[in-house]
Amino acid sequence: MNNAQSEARHSNDFVYSLVLVISLILMLAVGGLGYWYFWMKRDFSAVYTQLGITPLPVNVELDPEISKRLEQLNREPCYKD
Repeated sequence: MNNAQSEARHSNDFVYSLVLVISLILMLAVGGLGYWYFWMKRDFSAVYTQLGITPLPVNVELDPEISKRLEQLNREPCYKD
């Protein structure tokens, strides 16, 4: 191979690598944002209505212990007696 062909091949390899890295970063970002959106879109309004309370602030609702219990109340009935 001569020098021009070697440089062209190196340039193409660099472009393909760059496109691959950018694609992977974009896929991770989209996946992360999708997961975050799904996490934020949980609706506990039925639980709040059933308990007769006002909705909790988002920072409290996102606490792992609180959200676990809210999900449990969303799946299972709550007996007040």
